[in-house]
Amino acid sequence: MMEIKKWFDALIHPVDIIKKEKGKSTWKDAFIRVILAGFLLGLITGFFGMVFSFSAVGFVAAFVAWIAAMILSPIMLVIQWIIGAILLFITAKLLGGKADFTQHTTDLTWYVAPVTLGVAVVSWIPLIGGLLAGLVQLYGLYPLTVVLRESHKLTTGKAVLAWLIWVIILGILAVIAAAAFMALLAMVGLAGLKALV
Repeated sequence: MMEIKKWFDALIHPVDIIKKEKGKSTWKDAFIRVILAGFLLGLITGFFGMVFSFSAVGFVAAFVAWIAAMILSPIMLVIQWIIGAILLFITAKLLGGKADFTQHTTDLTWYVAPVTLGVAVVSWIPLIGGLLAGLVQLYGLYPLTVVLRESHKLTTGKAVLAWLIWVIILGILAVIAAAAFMALLAMVGLAGLKALV
């Protein structure tokens, strides 16, 4: 329970928590933090998914989906954490970051765990949950910036740039993928028209 209180402190006062906890986490601590956040994500989202889909799919199917969410969410969150850590480590190092990979990756859990839990808690609020979840994720860029700045001894501008570079790259790739998909749909549509003529 004390750990989860630290997560909320990391969201509200990230500078204090990051400065106090920087470099103290082991790989074991970090994995436990991320797996616990993933489990809680699966528990919360799976439960509300079960409640809202119970009448449509039946109790057994909804319950199985809830159990699957509790198993798969930690696995997916660990994968996202490691991939994200690698990408952010590359840009932080290119910008002059000082942390080694272990410190960088374990310190990142002070961003990953609280933001994940925050999204899980607010996402099921009727009508505005999606908006609130997006706002929590947007706000999560602040603790991410603090973690990168404190772990790597970067300026705030360079810490922002470390994640902004990947936002821009992934945004460009998303636009390219969407354009390719639209072109594919257009070709399939034109082929279907020729077949009708």
